[in-house]
Amino acid sequence: MSGLIIILVSLGTFCLLAFGGGLLVVGRIPGSPVQRLALAPFAGLFIVYLGATGCHLLTSPPAGWLLLAVPAFIGCWVGRTEARRWLKDPTCRHVLTGWGTFTAMSLILLSLIRNYSGGDWIGDWAGHYHRAQYFLHPAGDWTWMLERDPLGGRPPLQNLITAAMLAITGESFPAYQVITLLLGSLIYLPAALLLHQQPRALRWLPVVLLACPLVIQNLTYPWTKMGTNAWVLLALALGWSARDRLTVAMAAAALAAAVLSHYSAAVYLVVLAPVFAWKQWREGRPDCIAVVGLTTAAVLLTWFGWASVQLGAEAFGGTTTSSVEFTQRGGLDGQGAVFGENLARTFVPHFLLPRPPVGSPPSDPWAALRDSAFQLYQTNLLFAPGLAMLALLAGRLRSGLRHGGYGVLLGGIILLGIAVHTAPTHWGAAHICLQPLVILALVAAAHLLGQRARPPGWWGALLAVDLALGIGLQLGVESLAVPEAAIAWQAGQPLRELYGQAMWANSAAKAAFSYQFLGDLWPWPGWINGVAAAAGFVGLLARALRHPSAALPTGNASQH
Repeated sequence: MSGLIIILVSLGTFCLLAFGGGLLVVGRIPGSPVQRLALAPFAGLFIVYLGATGCHLLTSPPAGWLLLAVPAFIGCWVGRTEARRWLKDPTCRHVLTGWGTFTAMSLILLSLIRNYSGGDWIGDWAGHYHRAQYFLHPAGDWTWMLERDPLGGRPPLQNLITAAMLAITGESFPAYQVITLLLGSLIYLPAALLLHQQPRALRWLPVVLLACPLVIQNLTYPWTKMGTNAWVLLALALGWSARDRLTVAMAAAALAAAVLSHYSAAVYLVVLAPVFAWKQWREGRPDCIAVVGLTTAAVLLTWFGWASVQLGAEAFGGTTTSSVEFTQRGGLDGQGAVFGENLARTFVPHFLLPRPPVGSPPSDPWAALRDSAFQLYQTNLLFAPGLAMLALLAGRLRSGLRHGGYGVLLGGIILLGIAVHTAPTHWGAAHICLQPLVILALVAAAHLLGQRARPPGWWGALLAVDLALGIGLQLGVESLAVPEAAIAWQAGQPLRELYGQAMWANSAAKAAFSYQFLGDLWPWPGWINGVAAAAGFVGLLARALRHPSAALPTGNASQH
């Protein structure tokens, strides 16, 4: 099957299950059309998650999973009036166009990849694919996977949703790549909800997201991080402005769903759920406190309930973020030293610190530069939004921290997000729990750009550096085809020395499982897709620059 057909089939399946299922329920929710639009795919995906959980527990054959499309078809009919309302509303059309553009551009970038490499990212891309297949076929022999990656070590929401979609599209790895990217692309909708009263900022939103190396690297690497970020961002967009029990419940449900996508989101649940509850108490809605607790518990029980019965509570002790074994081995004093080092590396660029004792850099100068830039953009919290966005936000960050409440909240998330990773990170910990903060920074950058007639000239120069070092170089190396002979020759030692351990290990896994990537399926040279992506980004940037600055609605700035 060609790459284009896989994209179209996967996109159709995603839109049917996410938006179709969401239309089944969001038409009954009070609020603005743009809020219902942002909510719809998340509601639809949660319906799919519940149905997929049932299919897995009942060991339904893959054909039985096709019944999960029935609610989506019903939703398309029941919600047709709501869908027409979106198409008539100018802001909704703007948001849909922005999401479509952002997603299309991301898919073009995904189509360049023929190997996964960068830093020390090894294996997760295959592990999550295998977990989706496990949920579809639990009766098979999965001992080889579960022994090295126990089921309780990772939460299942996105894997179950992916499994449901693969049951319709076919279980090819390129379809899995596309579906995972589409789930991550939903970060755009809650981000747009935060900016929906600012048309000028909405024009900048796809630009700042596509120009952020951290966003693109996580969006094109098929794991659950970016999908988790979307749930956290939805919770923030709803919870901060919640004025009724239903909205509070939806925000709490989104936070809990984020935890069921990746355990790292528990940091936001621990910090933000009490904040949401306190905010409702202060504004005279004490009944909403119980709503937060009950909704959160109900959503979490959809995984921890049956998994505790089947696996036992001890099965959750080795989660990807708790590092329980290292904590027990290091003791309290050791943990203090680890936290201090992780904190320093999360804020100080790695080239200003002693190099961590983890391997040697690739001998190829471009691969070495790529790895250095990759680690800077992925693991350092200050540089994660990109150099251009960092420079743009620097002054606003200082003024924002003067407001004590925001400073305490931000500091609590950062410190807890670093502390929960109890093993040494070597490079920094921004990529582990703090990615939602980076995306919020990008939303703030779009807001600031929307207030300007034109960004300063130095900003364009920094943007070019981000695009070249963080995205162009990364995808340039990942677009290289790795022959099986290079993987096997001298046990892969020359390949490891030239391009790094990650390229060799991931390419060896690709060859061992006989996988094809989306980038392997095009009948024309990959550079054509790269040129198309570059031209598309230039067009988006020109469009954002072309329109004069729009005045902000009165009283809106404090919300962003």
